[in-house]
Amino acid sequence: MASASDDKTVKLWNFYLDKLMQEGCDWIGAYLGSHPEATELQQICQPYLPGKTNPKP
Repeated sequence: MASASDDKTVKLWNFYLDKLMQEGCDWIGAYLGSHPEATELQQICQPYLPGKTNPKP
């Protein structure tokens, strides 16, 4: 990703999607554990937190 600012500089950001997804899913892990109705989030996070979420089919 690239971002520009008023001082005419450009910054290039290197993001690793899998790492961001793992960190995000870990961050909301407690929420997922106490909100079984959040099945869409559980399905999204399942590959990143094996054994921590139980999405409904």
